[in-house]
Amino acid sequence: DTLGFIGSGNVYVFGKDKDECTNVYMCMTPKIRSVEMKEYLDLVRFLLLLVRNQTCIPGYLERMNLVINLVGSESSKAFMVHFLDRLRYLAVRTLPFHFNRMIFYGDLGEIKDKVEEFQKKMKAYCEVSIIEEGSSDMNEIIEPEQLERKFGGTRLNQEEYWPPTHHTTPGEAIDDDDCGRMRTIPFFI
Repeated sequence: DTLGFIGSGNVYVFGKDKDECTNVYMCMTPKIRSVEMKEYLDLVRFLLLLVRNQTCIPGYLERMNLVINLVGSESSKAFMVHFLDRLRYLAVRTLPFHFNRMIFYGDLGEIKDKVEEFQKKMKAYCEVSIIEEGSSDMNEIIEPEQLERKFGGTRLNQEEYWPPTHHTTPGEAIDDDDCGRMRTIPFFI
């Protein structure tokens, strides 16, 4: 059942930002029902741990980005309020300081106050940005060739969400001298 969230594009990994941090996308379309909240967030937690273990290098690149796509969201205000509380708990208790930034993309609508409250509470842990649909602000954070067209980039929109798309070969992210100095061996699944 959990794989349905990946297959439908509710959560997927794609590209990196200008700081080399991997981007994880969470989409509210298709609708996630309230009874699926725990299952969805358990999958998100697993995917975030997988991303941290496979794309983060201790002492060199330790953080990732979370892009919450609200464009076309079918989720209710009550769901989104509960979702933000659970997401904050996940970011503070399970993966503290593992996010470079969280980006809310699209119209906040009825949850604007809740997102602004979320932004204030997360300030000590990561940057929280709010970007309107169609704005070029995403290109200041993520290079256009690392960004899908629906976010203002040049890459085709994802249609296959698993396995994650490799955005950088290990040699491009860290060179052999860095690997030797840090005694690490980069690899991808």
